[in-house]
Amino acid sequence: MGLALLAVIWLITFVSTYFFIWHPWWLPIGVSAAAAAIDHQFTTTYIAMGVVFVLAQCSLGLFVWQYRDRGSSSPPVSYSHGNTTMEIVWTVLTAVMFVGLNLMGSQIWAAERFAPAASNAVPVEVTGMQFAWY
Repeated sequence: MGLALLAVIWLITFVSTYFFIWHPWWLPIGVSAAAAAIDHQFTTTYIAMGVVFVLAQCSLGLFVWQYRDRGSSSPPVSYSHGNTTMEIVWTVLTAVMFVGLNLMGSQIWAAERFAPAASNAVPVEVTGMQFAWY
């Protein structure tokens, strides 16, 4: 049963990853001056999170198979209280990745939010209608 679950987890992971690598749906062509920078930030975040996702799912499948129930021939289960060093390491790595991606994106956001408009910019006034959602 453990091997079947390993196969299912890995199959779902790799099939879904294939569609994201193939990306039949992707970002539309950018029309603003900042579109290239925003798309680059999105792609960087997307790749980083994709690598983390694949590693986590592959580890999950491996652990499901490695720690499967082996019947009465297996020794009794001994429960541990975790590994504090590993918990600190993955928490720090997650924080570094989160803060790093945030800092990268904040430069793009600040440039768009606080930079003066270009001299050749075309002002656009947008008016809208109220929509009733039923």
